[in-house]
Amino acid sequence: MQHHKLSSLLNFLLSLRSTQSQSNTVSTVIARHEGPKQSIFFNLYDGLLRFARTDARVFMLFLGSVFCSSLFASIAKIDPNTPIQIQSDIASFEQISRQACHEGNVILTQGSNELHADKLTAKKDPKGNLTVITAIGKPATFTGKVENSPQPIFATAKTIYYYPDKQLIVLEGAATLDHQQDKFRGPVLSYQLDKQMVSAEKQSNERPTITIHPRVSKL
Repeated sequence: MQHHKLSSLLNFLLSLRSTQSQSNTVSTVIARHEGPKQSIFFNLYDGLLRFARTDARVFMLFLGSVFCSSLFASIAKIDPNTPIQIQSDIASFEQISRQACHEGNVILTQGSNELHADKLTAKKDPKGNLTVITAIGKPATFTGKVENSPQPIFATAKTIYYYPDKQLIVLEGAATLDHQQDKFRGPVLSYQLDKQMVSAEKQSNERPTITIHPRVSKL
């Protein structure tokens, strides 16, 4: 089924090459991050026009990596209510702002997921629900166990935002996301844990780079 979906996607993209002169409207999924206190959303009608005029093969590689989970392994599913444990050299909690601060060799674990940082803040809403975890490091790192694979997914960034209720990780600043030989690089990368989807976004003059090894079986 995954290979059939990929084949259909590639056929669709090839058709764009011949119809480009008739229409400049194309669609994709672009992850936008407006800051740790803003919502994360996926937009179906934005940003891809600048890619449509490039080589079709590059275009297909980008969209294939975003839409096809078969090209990038999924992190093992973890119940969002799984307890989160945070260890650090220094810890404090501000009752008014409902924010916990951790500094010095910070290690966060939730199930098989692990996050390392120099500084970490955890914010709760008025009902006591954990809304966002912000990890800062040089770099901050995230490791997640992958289903049916001995090798984990490994991500790094200057700042990592983790939204437990949305099952979303946003990597910002020299972001990387790797599994085996498949690699994502960009100013901002997002990984939707439950939907198993990676998204990349261009910022200023810096564009995302994706390297995918097909692993084609030899007959």
